[in-house]
Amino acid sequence: MNRGGRETNPRVWFLFAAWVSVTMSGAAQEPGSREPVRLAFAVPPGCPDEEVFWQWVSERTPGIGRSAEEAARLFEVSVAVLEAESSARTFEGRLRVSDSRDANPTERVLEGISCEEALEALALVTALAIDQAEQARIAQEQVVIPESRRLESSVRAPPVDPLPEPVAEWRTRIGASLDVGLSRSTDVTWGPSAILGLHRDPADRSFVEGPSGRLALVWSSVETEVEAQTARFAWWLLRVDGCPATLRVVPFLRIDPCVAFEAGVITASGERTMAPKSAVRPWFTAGPSTRLSFEISDEWTFELGAALMIALVRDRFHLASGATLLEPRTLQPVLDGGLSWTFP
Repeated sequence: MNRGGRETNPRVWFLFAAWVSVTMSGAAQEPGSREPVRLAFAVPPGCPDEEVFWQWVSERTPGIGRSAEEAARLFEVSVAVLEAESSARTFEGRLRVSDSRDANPTERVLEGISCEEALEALALVTALAIDQAEQARIAQEQVVIPESRRLESSVRAPPVDPLPEPVAEWRTRIGASLDVGLSRSTDVTWGPSAILGLHRDPADRSFVEGPSGRLALVWSSVETEVEAQTARFAWWLLRVDGCPATLRVVPFLRIDPCVAFEAGVITASGERTMAPKSAVRPWFTAGPSTRLSFEISDEWTFELGAALMIALVRDRFHLASGATLLEPRTLQPVLDGGLSWTFP
């Protein structure tokens, strides 16, 4: 639209296309058939007044009326002057639509090179908003399902299957650890172990979770020296930890109170003795244990364990002179730590 030789803002062409759709859809409306609305109008001096603005809206939405009731939708129209660094000024038009039936108002902001242009754009957007809401209201009033059809639909509607309840899953992990302690002699013993673990991953995380178990193939050794004579001892063991429940203290930390069993053999060989001999003897222990599992990720876990094992078989190893080379403790503390990977 050209006024006094001024070039029209390009946004007006887009608004003109929207106006065509509004006028075409609103042409069939009877006068006074539309739902009345409220209007709040605030513009700076020199702009077209409220009556002119409402006339522009009415031309595009025939049959629209105004209301003072609180239940009617409220259209708040305002224009502000935006000062620029240059001498030219820009006018910002703002439209806010509130509905008592909707807690979320909508808002549109437009700009024009004059107050009249900004108001004309707001009038077009207001008409478009009124027309769209009116079409939705009419469609809602026209779609009425007879009572008999509603009852029939409710009877024939297929039952909705409830969502499946989450189920717990058993997960397997493998890894390696290092055993250290005074578990099998008076000296410090150490050695690696291979881990195969199994734990029940619950559907919902809670403080008390499902049971778990752990198998470990353990090898450890120690060298002793008595009366300038040396012997080496090595343990080849299968250790089983059975844990009836898991306590999840925090999301990434599990504590497993367990009962541990060890079964295997101990080998002894004289290396610098007057009469070197070798021997293989059985080894059985049992006792309480506790395991801490730090879940680094869904797959990787760092494990620490502590146990107090009770020797069920205690063979004494000695020299020909009768001096004792090794006599296992009755109570044997065991510590281990390692890393494991859990199957998905």
